[in-house]
Parts: sequence; structure tokens; C-alpha cells
Amino acid sequence: MRSMVLVVLLVAAACGGGDTAAPTGGEDASSATTGVPSTTSPATTPSTTTSAPVVTTVPATTVPVSESTTTASPVVTTVPATTVAVSESTTTASAAVTTVPATTVPVSVSTTPSSAAVTTVPATTVPVPTASTLQPAQPDDRRPPNPFVNLSQEVRECVAFTIGAVRLQELLVVQAGPSELEALQVCIADPSARVLPPPPEGGVGVVGEPDPPTAAGAGGPPAVECPTPDPGPTSSTAWITENGRILDADDLGHSPVAGVEDQNIGSSDPRVVTLDDGSYRLYFAAFSDGVMTATSADGISWALGPQALPPGGPHVSLVALPGGGWRLYVVTDSAGVSYVESYTTSDGLTFTADDGRRITDREFPYGPIQSPFVLEMADGTYRMYLTTVPKGESVGQAGGNSAHWMVSATSTDMLEWTADPTVAVTDMLHPWAGLEDDGSVTVYGGKVLTKLTSVDGATFSAPEYLDVWGADYHVVPLVDGQVRLYTGAHDYDEGSWLRVLRSSTVPWDVTLLDGGWVDGDFQLKVCVTGSSSTPIELHLTDQDFRYREPEREARAIDVASGIPPFEATVSLGSGGAVGEQDIERLLRVTDGTAVREWRILEQMYFFYNGYNTTAN
Repeated sequence: MRSMVLVVLLVAAACGGGDTAAPTGGEDASSATTGVPSTTSPATTPSTTTSAPVVTTVPATTVPVSESTTTASPVVTTVPATTVAVSESTTTASAAVTTVPATTVPVSVSTTPSSAAVTTVPATTVPVPTASTLQPAQPDDRRPPNPFVNLSQEVRECVAFTIGAVRLQELLVVQAGPSELEALQVCIADPSARVLPPPPEGGVGVVGEPDPPTAAGAGGPPAVECPTPDPGPTSSTAWITENGRILDADDLGHSPVAGVEDQNIGSSDPRVVTLDDGSYRLYFAAFSDGVMTATSADGISWALGPQALPPGGPHVSLVALPGGGWRLYVVTDSAGVSYVESYTTSDGLTFTADDGRRITDREFPYGPIQSPFVLEMADGTYRMYLTTVPKGESVGQAGGNSAHWMVSATSTDMLEWTADPTVAVTDMLHPWAGLEDDGSVTVYGGKVLTKLTSVDGATFSAPEYLDVWGADYHVVPLVDGQVRLYTGAHDYDEGSWLRVLRSSTVPWDVTLLDGGWVDGDFQLKVCVTGSSSTPIELHLTDQDFRYREPEREARAIDVASGIPPFEATVSLGSGGAVGEQDIERLLRVTDGTAVREWRILEQMYFFYNGYNTTAN
């Protein structure tokens, strides 16, 4: 079923979360600088807590594991399934009564094969947690261990690619079905199973039943045609690269270590403030060098400045103080608790720590917190937006996180903060927030640049996708109504750097349509409408938009350029090694100056999970 095809969103970027592409600066930076450990939930003995007559029963669910048989001769040795009862214990406290029944635990059986025996291992039962609502676990959660929590990077990517990232997130708290558990078992046995095989006749090659035949023929996908363009002018937002690479490892004097891949060198997590003279100062994470600064007269070309803070806190946020200077917010970690602390500065370079902690992860019903961004509201109060992850996970853990949420807190004095646990926006990594003239709030974040709007700062609109790929965005509104965008880029051999983009309204538009699978290749229909004085070109690039791949373009794109309106089909294979599949490429559509960018896997995610047919 198409809904089960995944597009992995979980690349651990230096500060931007995870998916199968090379990281772009987010999560790796977070884990390297904040010191938030990867958390593994230990197996525990269920207990019964007695004090009140309310009783909640969490049943154990069993799922058969497929039998494995090795044949050699007519002699058969049968090893029966073993059941180990998990004893219950009782603790008296002042809480409700929660009863967890004995759980069946699989006991592995080892058999030495010989030429004269056949060993049959019968089906074994595996506990599966149940939950009634899609809510993050509360701090006192007593459910049995969830088999979809704390997966390795390879297994997580395999499962997500098979059943979908959204469904994998849901399975952290809801009961899995047989096909989903089967997918998990397949991935545990062979994590490389995330490489999709050629689709069988009748549908997509995933765990589960294939799609039924369609009107287009015996199992083939329906014909996909671009809609007739609307008459009249067309416009869309595209992006002009103002500086494609600043503050990389060479600029910072970071040297890669031979033979070590994906090193934390270079820069990430940009934050920009405007100085009194109209120039700009950039604060960014330089990994082991701590929070560094740079200055610019135009916001495009930058000169490296001094260190502002020692290592330990990426994703800073600065708020202007009424009497001059700034207050800086940053997340740190101590003894397993993540919390926001603050500093004041008069010159933007030397900082004095405020007493105490502003807010901790214990004040939210989720996991660790990260990436504070503080905004002064129209009424003079303040709201802080943060990134969090499900309880039991750690920010930037290996393989990425199963989910990211944006939460917030409020304050009247910038020092005492009250958590608002009801604000949770899915897939909003490392938010930047701005106040509009009418008092509304605009938030940008995510991996695919995502824009949200809110009247009150608490309830947000549906997401608008702006067709640019990066991480750890910072937005500077420009006087002409456009925005300047700072975002991270990354390469395994070269570390991380920042790029500077500017939005531009162009008289052409792009619609992407799902063409299904044909002979093992995913078909992407590209519909270009509007007008352009120069040909609109289609490019396939590497995972960081650093260079084009002419050989892939030649075999994958049937129409590489044209004057709108025109259409093209991009045919992308799923075979090959992880990281080298065609579907792991990036699509760039450009008029020679302005560009729109799509990552193929994320676009498939939109198709198969019921989002808009295009990412914008």
C-alpha cells in the first residue's frame, strides 16, 4: 500500500534532525555540544502500586514470530517455546492502582546443526504494548517496553522506509498491527531491507498487500497527466543563493581527521542580530570551539569574530533589552536534565550568567528540550519556542528521533517561565519566530523549510512548505517583503558550513505529481507553468545540492529544460547501496538565477502520507 512506503525524515544533521541524506548540521551538533546522552530504556520488572481503588490494566499482546526450519535428514528434533513468568511486586504509595500482568518473554534457543538432524523452532510470543491515545508518555508511565523505541539507526531507517515515518511515530504509543511487526522483524534480521526491491506486479514493493490493479492496465499505475494550466499570470517563491558557503571548516581552522567520516567540524545553528549601526552580528555553533561570532555590513559576506560562549550550547537566542544590550538564551544539560539558562551582555561579546534556570524539561510531559527561541509579543510579554522529542529519547540520538515537536513557554519578565504543554506542532525542528505588524506570529523551521502562522502565538495554521532544503534556519525580513535565509549544509568529508539565500517572487510555478512505480522505478511528474524569459531547467544533485549529476540526469529526466508551460517525467530507481539510490537524490528546478529544491524522499513522504500533492 502506498501509505506504507516511507520516506525517511530522520537524518541526523549537525543540528537539524535525521533522514537518509547526509546531515545538514543539526542533530550531530546538538549531541556534540549539549552533552545530551542517548537514552536506552532498561528492561524492568513490572510492579503493582497500591493505594486507591482505581485500577488500570495493561494487557500483554502476543504476536507470532515466523518459524524457521533447517532441513538435512529425516530425524527431527523439536525445541518447544519457553515461557518465563515475570513476577509481580507490590509497592504501597499514594497513587492509583496499576496492575501489569505477567508477560511472556521469548527465550532464545540455540541448536548446533548436524547432518542427521532437523531442528524446528516453533512460534514464540513477543509482548506488544497497547495505548488508547496518541499522546506522549507521561513521567509516571508504567507500560511494558515498546519494541519500536530505541531502535538502532539502521533498523529505524529500515522500518521507517517500509511503513512510513508518521506511522513509526504513532507506533511509539499505539498498538502495532501484524504487518508492522513483521516489518520490524524483517528489519532486525536484515537492516539493508530498507532498500526497496522492484515492486511486484500490482503495486509497490513493501511489506503488506500490493495495490489492486488500476484502470491503466494489469497492475500498472494510473496515467498521470499535468493539469491544464490556468490562464493568466502565475507566481511562486523561489530562492536566490547569495553566498553558498561561509564559515566552513577551513575558515575556522578545523582540520579533518584522516579515515574518520562525518566529523563535527565547521559551523551550524546560525542566529543573526542587527547592530545599532545597521550592520549584523552572527552567532553560530562551531562545535568544540563553542559559540562563535562573525560580523557583516550586508548580511552576505562575513568576517570571523571572537568566541562568545564556551562549548555546550548551540541554538542560542538573543532578545534586545530595554536599556540596551541583549539577553541570550541557551539550552544545556546536567545530570540528565536539559534546561534553559540565560546570560546578559552589553556589547554582544562578553556575557554574565543570570542566576538559576529559566525552565527545564521536567516542566513538559515530553523528553529533553532544545533550541530555545524567545520572542517579545505585541502585549509586552514573552513567548519561548523550543524543540522536544518523545519521552525516552534523547535529542540527536543515533539514527535520529522518531518525532520532533515544537512546544512553548510564557513569561512577563524574561526570567520566570511557565510551560505551555498544550502547544505541540509536529515536525517543527529548531524554530525561528517573528512578530508581524498586526501582532501575529510567524514561525519557520523544519528540514524542508516550513512556515506556520498564528494569531495568538499558541495555535498555528496548517504548514506551508517553501521548497528549500536545509537545517537550523534563521530568517531576516527584508524591506521589500522578501526574506534572507541562513541555513546549514553538510558533507561527510568536509564537515558543516552555512549558506545565505534570499527569497524571490518568480512568474513560474512547479507542481509535482505522484506517477507511481513502473518497472521498479518511481515516477515523478514535474509540471512547470507560468512564463520565463529563460528556459526552466531540471537538475538532479547530490544530497547537499553541492554538485549536479549529469549521468543520472541523462537517464532519469525525459525533458531537462523548456519554456513554460511544459512537463517532464523523472524516473528514479530504488536499487543499489544506501546513500547511492536514485530516490535519495535532490531535484532542483531553476530559471538560471532563482531555484526551488525538493528532496525526492521527502516528496514521496508527502505523497504517501496524505499531504498536499506538492511540498509547497
